[in-house]
Amino acid sequence: MALNRTAKNLDNAEVLSRQISRKLNLGQPRQSNCSVPQRTRHPTEPVIAKNQEVRTTSPLHPDPEDDFPVTMRCLMNWLLLLCAGLLEICWAVGLKYTEGFTRLWPSVGVVLAMSVSLGLLGIAMKTLPSDTAYAVWVSVGIVGTALVGMFFLDEPASAGRLLSLALIIAGVIGLKLSSAA
Repeated sequence: MALNRTAKNLDNAEVLSRQISRKLNLGQPRQSNCSVPQRTRHPTEPVIAKNQEVRTTSPLHPDPEDDFPVTMRCLMNWLLLLCAGLLEICWAVGLKYTEGFTRLWPSVGVVLAMSVSLGLLGIAMKTLPSDTAYAVWVSVGIVGTALVGMFFLDEPASAGRLLSLALIIAGVIGLKLSSAA
């Protein structure tokens, strides 16, 4: 009797494991980094017949007849990420001029640049891989801020600093290349 119950529990666990795997799409090939996620039906939405036309307008669920290809959306998100990184340079350099947030206008500019930079990062991360997007955003800020400091703020440009910046860039390129596979 107890042996029967154990066998039944194992069968239930196996069925449950298969159901979870099916739900999570385990074993399925990984989608590309810039693919648009498939739209799933909300339980309150009516079931639509296959021959009915469905049009969506969300940026994550574009119109299938849209002329704006997914690769162009991906390129747009990389450009947004670059702009977010450039704004990070602005606010990082601007912090020097706020004097501990005691000066009004430099402080307002820094807070505005921080907000827009973070907002653009969030938009770009909708379709880009989060680890790569964040690494690119941070590295553009680090390298850009260091270069602005060296060229315009009379900070030293030693061989060690330049080598360190080159290693940061190489690390981000390596991260990008390894996430594309």
